Amino acid sequence: MKWLDALGVSESYQVPDAMMEALGDPQKRHELFSLYLSEFSLDDDPVNILFQEEHGDRDKFKQDYTPPELARLVAEMAHRDTGKAPATIADLCAGTGTLTLACLKRFPRAFYHCEEVTARAIPFLLFNLAIRGVSGEVFQQDVLTREVTASWRLIPDGNGFSDIAEGADPRFEKYDLVVSNPPYSLRWEPFDSLRWRWGQAPKKAADYAFVETGLSMLSEHGEAVYIVPHGVLFRGQAEASIRQSIICDNLLKSLVGVPNNLFLNTSIPVCIMDFSRTKADSSVMVVDGSKRFEKRSKQNFLRDEDISAILDAAQNETPYLSHLADMAEIERNQYNLNIPRYVCSDVPEELPPLAETLKGLYDAKVKAAECEKELFAMMKQLTGFTPEEWELICKCFA
Repeated sequence: MKWLDALGVSESYQVPDAMMEALGDPQKRHELFSLYLSEFSLDDDPVNILFQEEHGDRDKFKQDYTPPELARLVAEMAHRDTGKAPATIADLCAGTGTLTLACLKRFPRAFYHCEEVTARAIPFLLFNLAIRGVSGEVFQQDVLTREVTASWRLIPDGNGFSDIAEGADPRFEKYDLVVSNPPYSLRWEPFDSLRWRWGQAPKKAADYAFVETGLSMLSEHGEAVYIVPHGVLFRGQAEASIRQSIICDNLLKSLVGVPNNLFLNTSIPVCIMDFSRTKADSSVMVVDGSKRFEKRSKQNFLRDEDISAILDAAQNETPYLSHLADMAEIERNQYNLNIPRYVCSDVPEELPPLAETLKGLYDAKVKAAECEKELFAMMKQLTGFTPEEWELICKCFA
């Protein structure tokens, strides 16, 4: 790849530092972007694939590149029924920016705030945003502790790209949309914070700590869409209490189960939780989209028709795909949100007409009689039976 060769590195581990250096120089940055666009379109994905294959850290940070089609589903779910595009969008645990890029296609005029803790992901994230002329900011930041290591401002340059200025304070405190695919069930060290108004997540799994952080950043009309492991729907103790508090605060709008094996490096079942500060009622739309996919090699893939079906089901109750659960039903389930409790996705097999069934039975009996006749004819040609054996054979085929 010419754009990668232009970085002048001989080993893949050198790419992030070389890319960061090029992005910091306006002339080198423009040349790098021009080389990239001479080989690829902005719909291609070599930057994210390169990071996933060479630079992602699954052991420490549980980094899994969000599949573009799953990111698209998240973006399409956001602000679907408000009729108003969000002006400010935050992507927490942004990685290389897959969720931001999906949102950008739908909300190109929004200001984007991205937080990512790992230094090796930052150059890929800045590259993805600046080459698309994004207006926004990137913070190398621990989402939970809020500790900032470095920051950058992105300012559209009028030529389709963004200038990158190092050092920036957050432009906004609240956001109209928060999207996130945080590390699943990450162990953490709990601490006191006003963010944990619904309860403090347990040490063994920070999932709800990430969710509560996003909820605390929402504007008055904000919405938060999270990709989370299925465990957050039914695990007990502290998480059960948090889940109940969030539901009772009328924040959970919809819940979507998606197919397994969408990710390259993990088969963990995940779902999408859509939270909104402008819900009309206390009901929750529960969608089982786990069977909507196409098998491709070792991974499953969400097709356009799958995404459309899931989005429609999230808006309108659909037999065998979605169910609008009211608060009374959720209470009866003790705030357990395990999807099979609400949606039966097994479509009953349509029974054939009785006449067709009887004809099939008759044909099978005729065929069986013909086979018995042929078998008896063949046995007659055999020798060596005792009188007792031959008597039994004759009785069997009588």
